[in-house]
Amino acid sequence: MDARGDEFLTLIRLDAGDRIIESLTGYLAGPGSTVRSGFFSGIGAARDCEIGYYDLESGTYRTRLVEESCEIVSLTGNIARIDDEPVIHAHVALGLPDFSILGGHLVEGTISVTGEIWIHGASLGVTRSSGDFPGLKLTRFTD
Repeated sequence: MDARGDEFLTLIRLDAGDRIIESLTGYLAGPGSTVRSGFFSGIGAARDCEIGYYDLESGTYRTRLVEESCEIVSLTGNIARIDDEPVIHAHVALGLPDFSILGGHLVEGTISVTGEIWIHGASLGVTRSSGDFPGLKLTRFTD
């Protein structure tokens, strides 16, 4: 992983074997990051992606593991903080070898070739906390 940027925009390049959510969270928690909140967008190639969706009836996430290598057609999400620790909320669309698309909440995935993620930082105070839906932490403003 390598990251370069300024106070408004950062490009993170993930390499084969890097875990997507783990790498983003690690960068945002590290001394090189000034991002408090914001959003991100990315593309690349990944494997072993656990994706999910929130089942309103059961109040839980249902997940599925996509083991094969696939294209990250779109990766988008936002950044908040809980107790000053970064929290990533990511959604992904994965292009499979048969040209079909699977998508949902990205729990985690491993880069198979490369990942290119642009982070747009903001100085807004944003956190996540429990609300009306069991198991979900929803966006709240802290200022």
